Amino acid sequence: MLQGAGSGSDAYQQLLRERDELQSMLNKFERHMAEIQSNVKVLTQERDKTNVLYEQVIELNSNCLYRMLVGPMAYRYVERWR
Repeated sequence: MLQGAGSGSDAYQQLLRERDELQSMLNKFERHMAEIQSNVKVLTQERDKTNVLYEQVIELNSNCLYRMLVGPMAYRYVERWR
């Protein structure tokens, strides 16, 4: 069974189109992965900053509580010794 001269060329052109489409899909996928990696980096930095702020709030809260409880007692202690 002999094929016409044009059918080999058509098959070749089809292969080239498929290759180009696959290359385009791969490029889009790579850009998407780079965007995801960038988002993960930003979210990780935001998480770390939030953790630092959380620790600062805990420390500040602890200091305020200490001052509320110990402050009046210390004032009374000083008043007794005057």
